[in-house]
Amino acid sequence: MAITFVNAGSVAKAASGNVTPALPASWAAGDVFICLVAARDNVNCTLPAGWTAFDAGTNNGTGLRTGAWYRVAQGGDAAPLVTHTAGSYISSVVVAYRGCFPGGEIDVTGTVSVNGASTTLTFGSVTTVHANTQVIELAGVQVGPASAPTDVSGYSGSPAPTERVDGPYQALYAEVVIADFPKVSPGSTGSMTATNAYSVISNGLLVGLRAPNIGNRGYIIG
Repeated sequence: MAITFVNAGSVAKAASGNVTPALPASWAAGDVFICLVAARDNVNCTLPAGWTAFDAGTNNGTGLRTGAWYRVAQGGDAAPLVTHTAGSYISSVVVAYRGCFPGGEIDVTGTVSVNGASTTLTFGSVTTVHANTQVIELAGVQVGPASAPTDVSGYSGSPAPTERVDGPYQALYAEVVIADFPKVSPGSTGSMTATNAYSVISNGLLVGLRAPNIGNRGYIIG
């Protein structure tokens, strides 16, 4: 049984301070929300109680800090406040996935790849444990104060990852980038990369969402 991408909310941005990224359209209780944050500073960000960190915050020098959190959606959920006291330009987005293993939604969490200025964005690699894991690529990409907005393309791997978010695509704001692909057989993804339009610093992270194991009578099994 495959995990499906539901939707992405609009990218929230601010020149400094807090942001509240909208929840994706058509989400439902039991979906897995992922919130990705990228800021052009090294100021710590926090999310409300109930959000669990894949990465509570990783600096790339003083010019880029990223973080990523997840939450299993519950009825009545509201858009999360990303607390970012002062700081510089910040971007954030929430996406939703459906069909994860209930009560054990996370298959694997990787280590953040802190990338120097380059046109190559490296996400690192993970070794998945279960079949049909949905591997999510999460990245923050810096732009310089005088640069045109960057853009990410040319994702490596087979099957080729599907890009879900690349924005806000606006000068001064760090890009938040999300793509995904199914890993049918358990094992290593190998090093996953994409291409930046400009030579800039970036942070990349892979996480895996666990799919249900379906028995021959249609039951979800552990």
